[in-house]
Amino acid sequence: MVFAWYFLGTKFKKNHFLGAALVIYGIAIKLSAGADFSGTFGWIVLMILSQTPAAASNVYKQVGMTDADLDLWYANAWIGK
Repeated sequence: MVFAWYFLGTKFKKNHFLGAALVIYGIAIKLSAGADFSGTFGWIVLMILSQTPAAASNVYKQVGMTDADLDLWYANAWIGK
């Protein structure tokens, strides 16, 4: 959401922030269930950091394909090859 806001100028509503917060909260609860929080916190941070390149890639593709006449599914198929 941060990348989309900064690079694309996307505007978000309260519902979007609530949804993102609930997803993060759910993941944190799932990862911390039955474990000590000090060891789990590192895994939570690692998981969030691992998703950063994927988010940046999606925003980069959206910026790059703004003027291109290219099907999104076709582009993803080539990128994922």
